[in-house]
Amino acid sequence: METRLRVLLTLAGLPRPVAQVEVMAGGYRRRLDLAYPELKIAIEYDGDHQYTTEAQKHADIEPEAALRAEGWEFIRVVSHGIYRDPAGTVRAVAAALGRRGCAVRTSDEWRAHFRQLA
Repeated sequence: METRLRVLLTLAGLPRPVAQVEVMAGGYRRRLDLAYPELKIAIEYDGDHQYTTEAQKHADIEPEAALRAEGWEFIRVVSHGIYRDPAGTVRAVAAALGRRGCAVRTSDEWRAHFRQLA
């Protein structure tokens, strides 16, 4: 799903995010699904299996809070954002890029490969 997400963003004309970026913050080491490291934007895909236990939930929450404290912005995407509302996902990432000073112009090329249902 992370690959589908990366393809969606790239086909939409956004800069290609880096996959599996390893970062450190507050003593925590964290691997981000996709990121624009120079802009401190993380894009995380959360599948249905993401939080099956409280321990898993806390293992993500604390490192994410440490990264947010260092200026990282997180965008969370679930399957709905790829299969039903890819346009919303593209808008969210484009908006984050814009907030960080990256001028983006999106393309509709993704529409040939992803259906917008929402």
